[in-house]
Amino acid sequence: MNKVSIFTESYRRLEQLVSIKFGLDDHESAIAYLAQRKGFQRYAEGLHHIRRVRNLLFHDNPKYEGEFIVEPSDKLIEFIAYIGDILTHPISCHDIAVKKVHTASLNDGVLYAMRDMREKGYRHLPIVENRRVIGMFTDGTIFAYMLKDGIMEISESTTFADLKEFLRFDSHLHETFVFMKKDAPVDEAEEAFGNIFGDFKRIGMILLTENGKPSEPLLGILTPWNVIGAGDKMA
Repeated sequence: MNKVSIFTESYRRLEQLVSIKFGLDDHESAIAYLAQRKGFQRYAEGLHHIRRVRNLLFHDNPKYEGEFIVEPSDKLIEFIAYIGDILTHPISCHDIAVKKVHTASLNDGVLYAMRDMREKGYRHLPIVENRRVIGMFTDGTIFAYMLKDGIMEISESTTFADLKEFLRFDSHLHETFVFMKKDAPVDEAEEAFGNIFGDFKRIGMILLTENGKPSEPLLGILTPWNVIGAGDKMA
């Protein structure tokens, strides 16, 4: 097969795959739909380009001495195969998650954890009990604790149990935290991070468990930076 035939057949299979996966009608442009879909917008330029090439090949590509004048490049054919692979084998949240997670228990010292957070540069500390996340400590937790009770000092003996009221997920002013199943596709996490919840809160961290239930052991975490980094690698 020549490159024109390989390209057109690959394009046809990709259209069919998109239509079946997303339940599109026959009159809808599968490739145009995919370019607008969240999780695939980073590939929009390439998808629009293969549409233009396909239309050129299909409608206006005369031959000269038995050969097509315009011929698609190997990169375009590889791009179609790559998009098809993403659709059939989507990257999961667990694939890009941080699996070695810094956590603390209610009995752990707050000052020790704060020093570790400063030294290693992380802002969120899941509080766990029997491997289940029961709360979240952030830099804002201390402010809320001190303002409410008029406490001006955190001592070496202060534990997270003393801050328990302020560790609840609903106690954070500007952030919320959600659970998601570990095998959820990355585009679901990307969409979640882009949403704004009640009181103008955004998701600070996604907590991954087997089925997305808080009652299950923590298997990994996602921050917006993990998802952005994954998008840069895939784009």
